[in-house]
Amino acid sequence: MNDANCLQSALREVLAGRLTPADALGVSASAVRGLYAMGVALHERGDFERAASVFRRCVLFDPRSSSYWIALASARLGSSAYDEAGEYYQLAAILTDDPAPLAYAAAAFSRAGQLDRARALAADAAARTRSESDLRPWLDIVESCNPVEGRPS
Repeated sequence: MNDANCLQSALREVLAGRLTPADALGVSASAVRGLYAMGVALHERGDFERAASVFRRCVLFDPRSSSYWIALASARLGSSAYDEAGEYYQLAAILTDDPAPLAYAAAAFSRAGQLDRARALAADAAARTRSESDLRPWLDIVESCNPVEGRPS
């Protein structure tokens, strides 16, 4: 099999969901986890831009991991990129049954001034959870937003 055939075969496997891009590229899961750990360390130091750059690579290697999307969203939130953070949290929500990423997205969108979107996501998160108290801190952000400015009051 030539290189083009190998690439086509690997791409078909990735698109069918049988392989992650990391698998297709020969990048081990432990290497991706190590990259994630490096991003966490950067995030903990408050270096949100570099953390986001690292988490983007994690997402590229394994776009089916809600944890990587949540980490990327959190880094963008740390940089006050609220719209972008909300989008990434919503992507994470697609990949898990946990309603928390929806609540996180709602809080991010409320900070971005997208109040209708924030309220809809908050309602969806509240409807999906067994214990609204777990989501209360994020839902409170949505409820406390000033409808004129889109900022917490």
